[in-house]
Amino acid sequence: MSPFATELTAARAAQESWARVPVRDRLRYVRALRALLAERADEICTTIQADIARSAVEVIGTELLPTAAALKFLEKRAARLLGATRISWWDQPTWLMGCRDTVHRRPWGVVGVIGTWNYPIYLNVVQLAQALVAGNAVLWKPSENVPRASELTRALFRDAGFPVALLQVLPATREAGPQLAETDVDHVVFTGSDGVGRKLAARLGERLIPSTLELSGCDAMFVLSDANVELAARAAWFGLTLNRGQTCIAVRRVFVQRERMEAFAEALAPLVRAEPLGLVLESQRAQAERLIADATKRGATTLQNPTPRPSAPPSSSTSRPMPRSAARRASRRSRPSSRSKRSTTRCHWRTGRRSDCPRRCSPRTLRRHRSWRRGFRPGA
Repeated sequence: MSPFATELTAARAAQESWARVPVRDRLRYVRALRALLAERADEICTTIQADIARSAVEVIGTELLPTAAALKFLEKRAARLLGATRISWWDQPTWLMGCRDTVHRRPWGVVGVIGTWNYPIYLNVVQLAQALVAGNAVLWKPSENVPRASELTRALFRDAGFPVALLQVLPATREAGPQLAETDVDHVVFTGSDGVGRKLAARLGERLIPSTLELSGCDAMFVLSDANVELAARAAWFGLTLNRGQTCIAVRRVFVQRERMEAFAEALAPLVRAEPLGLVLESQRAQAERLIADATKRGATTLQNPTPRPSAPPSSSTSRPMPRSAARRASRRSRPSSRSKRSTTRCHWRTGRRSDCPRRCSPRTLRRHRSWRRGFRPGA
């Protein structure tokens, strides 16, 4: 008896009726799911912060917005991409001249998804939604590192209206992943390390089960002689520290041309933090320490911030940033003015360039302004 036989049977029964639902009707649930992301944004940020200590800014920028964009893409393109496609005569070989060919896309059936933890909403929600929109049912093995985010993801799909039996959630354990590879699913999607991916691909290949594997990388950044060194340093630091480096496309190595190396190091040093970045897994911390020790042994030098960032003063209350409109009104009230005499000259000072306007107005606003206080005129 194959593992998870009960979940597999329920998923297959639900998938048979789900596959007969038109794609445009399936997309109604995707639209509801996208709306839930916006409605529960605060809850999602709090949940991910509790699981892996990510800030709300990072969650919104790297989880919510990309997920919403991916779901929007499905709403706009899925019906056409999954529809029947006629093959043009120009693409047919000569020996099939006179034939009429049409490609029909059919769902796999039941798809097994082995989820990841570094982007618990984006990577999991998008993969699940894509499989469901294509007419499949899903056996989902979430990561054991993000239990709260996994439960929230399940609730989002349920509250969006997807049939409950379509998404079968398996135990979030390390043993459940290999067990899923032994289940009689029709396709497997895996996101994780290349070591685990190799073993999984070998086992699935023996069973002739197709798979989609998104494995970790070792991406490099190259800084050439004509580069903007300051911009390159900021980009390198961003690529190194986004999600504390726990990203498959994070910068792992930086190659700098020798004549720009000193300038690049000087530009990068002020960005270095004194305290180490906290990692989720103990194995990650041990690997980072091992790599640093090995590099130092081979002659590498440690880059330190010459002027550590001052700590923020303690505050007994939290304050929200001033809205842009309120900040603009406060800025206008604080500007010097001369009410005694007005000028009838346009504010763009006959040049039309935004840089010549003391208020940095947009071109449309520049054309509308007919009179300015003399106190605002450049050089007055």
